[in-house]
Amino acid sequence: MAKILMTAMSLGIGGAETHVLEIATELSRLGESVTVASAGGVFADLLKDRGIRHITAPLDSRNFGSMIRSYRILDRLLREETFDVLHAHARIPALISARLAKKHGIRFVTTAHYPFRVTGLLRRLSQWGEQTIAVSEDIRAYLVREYGLCPDNITVTINGIDTGFYTPPAPGKEEPFPRIVSVSRLDADRSAPAHALCALAPRLASLFPGIRIELAGDGDDLPALRAEADAANRAAGRETVRLTGPLSDVRDLLSGASVFVNVSRAALEAMAMAVPVILAGNEGYLGIFRPSGLSRALESNFCCRGCEPLTPDRLLSDLVAVLSLSPEERKEMGEANRSVVETQFSLSRMAEDYRSVYRSVRPYRRPESGDLFLCGYYGQRNLGDEAMLRAILCGIRSRDPDRSVTVLSARPKETACRYGVSSVGRLNPFRIRAALSRASLFVLGGGNLLQDGTSARSLLYYRTLFRWAKSAGLPCVLYANGIGPLSTRGAERVRPLLREADRISLREEASLSFCEEAGVPAEKRILTADPVFLLTPAPEEQWMRLFPGKTPGFLSGCFLIALRPGTGEAPDPEAIPALCAYLKRESGLTPVFLAMHRKADSPLLRTLQAQCPGSIVLSGEPTGSELIGMLSRMAFCLTGRLHALVASVAAGTPCLSLSDEEKLTALAARVSLPSLSPAAGADALISAVTDLLSRGETIRPELVLESERLRKLAEEDADEIVRILNDETEKGEP
Repeated sequence: MAKILMTAMSLGIGGAETHVLEIATELSRLGESVTVASAGGVFADLLKDRGIRHITAPLDSRNFGSMIRSYRILDRLLREETFDVLHAHARIPALISARLAKKHGIRFVTTAHYPFRVTGLLRRLSQWGEQTIAVSEDIRAYLVREYGLCPDNITVTINGIDTGFYTPPAPGKEEPFPRIVSVSRLDADRSAPAHALCALAPRLASLFPGIRIELAGDGDDLPALRAEADAANRAAGRETVRLTGPLSDVRDLLSGASVFVNVSRAALEAMAMAVPVILAGNEGYLGIFRPSGLSRALESNFCCRGCEPLTPDRLLSDLVAVLSLSPEERKEMGEANRSVVETQFSLSRMAEDYRSVYRSVRPYRRPESGDLFLCGYYGQRNLGDEAMLRAILCGIRSRDPDRSVTVLSARPKETACRYGVSSVGRLNPFRIRAALSRASLFVLGGGNLLQDGTSARSLLYYRTLFRWAKSAGLPCVLYANGIGPLSTRGAERVRPLLREADRISLREEASLSFCEEAGVPAEKRILTADPVFLLTPAPEEQWMRLFPGKTPGFLSGCFLIALRPGTGEAPDPEAIPALCAYLKRESGLTPVFLAMHRKADSPLLRTLQAQCPGSIVLSGEPTGSELIGMLSRMAFCLTGRLHALVASVAAGTPCLSLSDEEKLTALAARVSLPSLSPAAGADALISAVTDLLSRGETIRPELVLESERLRKLAEEDADEIVRILNDETEKGEP
């Protein structure tokens, strides 16, 4: 059983507030211990009636004094009781909860209910949990776009509806006249449907004698709506529009309604009560809901974001269409709606999403309790290195969830946020040495870090860190590394370091041979696989954010190009455009360009894209899991970047390595994929790709087997790192 403290602004009437009420109720029913803190409201009383504790704190106020009072109230609670999870449901609660989570050592989770306006100040003040729950795919995209959250840290859930609570009326209780219902907060940014219904009321009254329009809700636009309703009623010659005010239970209002007009959770509640629904909101208009349009409605969580605007004429047309149906036809439409809610929006599914997130977050550890210091080329916006970091952390946490990790990064705040780790800046020697003094193990983690092909300073930097770690008495491990390229002088400097390492795992045979020649004992060196093979493909609804307006099937007609500026021979400037033109003409394939390292690769790819009409350049930055997922749908990959090759193998997708680098040619040979020099001409490139595609059906199952073999090697490597950590921890215990 988990003990959960949820914080929300208030528990008045609204979609987010109802979400908190329902999830707290369902988690409690499943045996979790839930406490909710908020400024209160009608739902707070409902929570108490359901046996769920509510703590009152002014979490709905931006006033600094109110925020301090809220902090003190929650701080006192956390001193008196131990909670496993602190879960914030809005900006102000998240700002306060984030600080308390760190202070008290509690897992911190957030839920995003709406895509609020973002400014520079709000972006800096906004706090997000180690994991964030989003209630729709477009909110996930908003979090990635506006706040830079890692998509792998966002779980998309549903607005679960209690279909045992929201039930259709008993047969024989049909209304004698048409009745239109709308439920929403009636603030100016949400009241467009209510205004439209008031404007249409006289025309509807003439078309459907006896019709009633009932608008439920409260908000700052209520006075204006009252004036419009009075005017509409005078024009109709009777009370056609009625404003009910706020209702904590809308079942009686929805029961027997002819049609519901609005969006979001209220629309789902109406659907659960077998009411026909027209989706119309301030952010757009989808019209009459039918099960065939579910995927479109799901994109914005039934809020119509990104849809065509609501207009009175369109709403009138759809209202007439629904109200003109026979009672039997409306009943059939309503029953289909309820079936959608029962199968797609169950409370149990929403609760399982929440519980899964709670299980995935690690207990917070303060930096001074760090056990592993992970060193690499992290925080440089290099997709491959970030995928390695994600994979290494996944490998460690799946075996030892409570293990604390400190990561060296060029962007320590971003790294800490994305991966839930402690992080220190790579150019801050004081913090680095302080972190090393607290660590149990130093890991040179992933990549070709010991090389001077790009810069002699890089080799000096990592050798210095290694020496500092040794002087701090730490065991030092090279984890899934490649050695080189090295100059003669660089090789002389690296050999003593290798002999001093406590364990070395290497990705290539050539690197293993170099260690052997350097005098590293056989028991200290091992051939492994890249840790990115530990990653699993992201679900398609996650990586399809990179292809707005497209469907997953679109990618079967695409191939990925992920190149880097030449490090050896210069690439043939005509070969890639010639290949793209040939494949478009002969096979209808579209190139998709991806900059694995945005700063380094983008100029080359922009030049190539300009020469390849109809090509696509990915504007977003996929995670390693997303890259594997989207590659699994593509025809093939052409790359000069190692981790695009790794992702292709993991996805079971044919790939051609266009590189002279040992790390690419070695992996390609290891899995029986072809390699070409970057300087290969157009004819050679077209011939190699044509041969690759002709053997695609044979290559794919072979790559699946190779990927599984390499994954097992990577798992064994992760096992060994955790074993060393545990041994060191035991040594340090009195």
